[in-house]
Parts: sequence; structure tokens; C-alpha cells
Amino acid sequence: MFATAVNQFSLFGAYPTNPNEHTLNEYTNWNAKFSASVDAGWGLRVTPVVQSQSGAPYGRVVSLATNYNPAQLFLAEPIGTRRQDTVTIVNFRVEKQLRFADKARVGLFFDLFNALNSNTPVNLNWRSGASFELPTTVLAPRIAKFGVKFDW
Repeated sequence: MFATAVNQFSLFGAYPTNPNEHTLNEYTNWNAKFSASVDAGWGLRVTPVVQSQSGAPYGRVVSLATNYNPAQLFLAEPIGTRRQDTVTIVNFRVEKQLRFADKARVGLFFDLFNALNSNTPVNLNWRSGASFELPTTVLAPRIAKFGVKFDW
């Protein structure tokens, strides 16, 4: 047979039973996160966060009919042959603390998620056919949130 049957529980193959068990999947994932806090004056604190991670590894999957199951999935390429796009997100928080009484504070904040409005595909169709490698899910759009927190 030209392909390997996909485990029923995961397209990445069987789960190892311990952290030292060798699996047939050979690929490397990475991620990075950078953040800082900047006092911008007037009591405002700005906190940018940049997150970046490697895209998920994948391989082409074909659907073949067998005697026992009409739609069995088989790996035509090993996982790691292809890789989805790198996902990078930039988020911001701007916060202002207002003090009253002895120890009480009210914090007003504004969060902006996906500030650059990246629309990176985070899931692709792995199955061979007309829709192969078409996105099934993309990164959420730019979202803003206003909030108030109270510390005493």
C-alpha cells in the first residue's frame, strides 16, 4: 500500500505513552512571546505583547474506501512534509489607575487584540481534492475590549 493508515484518535499518529518514547513524526515546533510595560505619562501604562509560533506541520491525506469502512483516511505524505503559515499576533493594553481612600484603586483599561488585523489561516484542509490546502479557520479579527477593575 502507498500510504499509512491514520490513527483514529489523531492525524499526528499515536500518542506516546511516556515523554521519552520515539514516534514516527519528526518535526520541530517553536513559539516566542515578547512583552513590555511602558509608562507613557499621565498615569497611562501601555503593554504591547507580540506572539509568534510556527505553523502546524501536516501531510496530504487521502480518503480511500476499504472493505470494512467506506471512508478511511490514509496519509499520502508523512506529517511534517508541509507546514502551515507562521502565526504572529500583536496585542496592546492601555491602563490608567485611579487611587482613592487609603488603598483602594480603580483601573480603567483598553485591550486591542490582533492589532494588525492579521488573517493568517490557522487550519487547512489536508485532504486531497479540489479543496486541498484551503483554509477552514482563520485568525480572529481585530477585537477591542474596555474594562474596569477594582482593587481594595
